[in-house]
Amino acid sequence: MQRRQLVQAAALATVSVPLMIRTTAGHARQTSGSEPSQLVARVESVAPEILLEGLLTTPVTTPLFPSDTLPVEPVVWDDDGDSDLAGTVGAVAFNAVYDNNDSFVAVGNAMVHPDTASASAFFILDDEPAPDTFLGLPWVSYAERLYAISAVQIGYLILVGGIETWDEDNVASAESGTPPASVSGNATLALRAISNMTALLDHLDAVLTELGA
Repeated sequence: MQRRQLVQAAALATVSVPLMIRTTAGHARQTSGSEPSQLVARVESVAPEILLEGLLTTPVTTPLFPSDTLPVEPVVWDDDGDSDLAGTVGAVAFNAVYDNNDSFVAVGNAMVHPDTASASAFFILDDEPAPDTFLGLPWVSYAERLYAISAVQIGYLILVGGIETWDEDNVASAESGTPPASVSGNATLALRAISNMTALLDHLDAVLTELGA
């Protein structure tokens, strides 16, 4: 079994229990493992500013993205109006394509906080249940008709895999407020977001290795 197939099989095994996806708003969660990942210790052994620079400058060569993914380029994500970036040291968008407005469409993001407490305050809201885990890491997966995200917290780092779709039926359904005939499309998006997140975890391992962590 090739490396890509092995990791994809592991990701699919993680979500083999049926996903509970709400078509308006909600989280699709599944518990996987309970031991803290050694990735946390590796991340926290590196200063946030150094890891941010490494994420921006290390070429993305992981073979674990789905095979139809275009070459991925890390770019600075510095939207002053985006509340997701509040309190961060900086952030990276992993760009695979540009839209008609010349804006990047990312397969994922990395948000680097100054410390774990700051990342936890963003990731774990006071009025929300505690997140489940993915390979021992706090994890949240969320899917709607047009997009899905899958995010893990690794110490002071929040790593997000994402996917957007502009399928005409989905767009029309979203604009009219009419629920789709089934949630199978949402499940497909959710799995793609998890695949992208898994690939970015592999890329993070490469970045940390390059930094000697």
